[in-house]
Amino acid sequence: MLSPAPAAAVTVTSLEQSKWISAGQGGIAVAPDAVIAERLRERRDAHADPGPGRGHALLTLLGLAAGRAAFAGRRVPTEILNRTALALAPNRAKGQSVDELSGSGVDASLLGRPPATVARLATTQLRRADAIARHRRELVRVYDTAAGVEREPEPLVRYPLWADDRELIAERLRTAGWDLSRPWFASQLHPSEPPFDRLGLPAGAAPGGEALAGHAINLPTHPLVDTTDAGALIAAALEAGARPLR
Repeated sequence: MLSPAPAAAVTVTSLEQSKWISAGQGGIAVAPDAVIAERLRERRDAHADPGPGRGHALLTLLGLAAGRAAFAGRRVPTEILNRTALALAPNRAKGQSVDELSGSGVDASLLGRPPATVARLATTQLRRADAIARHRRELVRVYDTAAGVEREPEPLVRYPLWADDRELIAERLRTAGWDLSRPWFASQLHPSEPPFDRLGLPAGAAPGGEALAGHAINLPTHPLVDTTDAGALIAAALEAGARPLR
């Protein structure tokens, strides 16, 4: 039995597919205290061994192919690939389950030691973290400069703007050749349809979050997006009436 550990910070980073760097699912917890680190490993290893992770590898490939197809504007292949992933493993494809916010716990397939494919992807992405940060920071600099925002650019995963009429701006961007897809985020909590009443969040309980959920649009800082793309995106968004969030 391990002795009680002193208070220590634990840094947790999600590697789900929509995050800053991604391994398709899971995450990393870094504990500077050896006792806490060992307890975290014990909790992790209390669940079943996931095996080599062939299912995860397939879903990752489907997600990668769908993302590339979407970026290229190929809607039919994107839809087919996304539907296939959702049919195979809906919670994993979405990145979360409504059950988590309902108090039913995390999907069992997401617990325990990561499959080999997840671990390999995680270490690969961590080695690229500095390069990805530089790229995202440069896109934020392009967006800030065009929007007249003076600050040190941060490597944001998305660049938020305020839209009085989000649908109008989204349509203007589509006309200019850029489809931002669904709003991110569309509610004050994610997923977009959690049981707000059970969480003590009736309408009006979080006015700031609700306002952002109804008016924020997000420009991408993904590695596939280059500075020329970023310049075109922010110009189209500002021309359509979007404003920087300060």
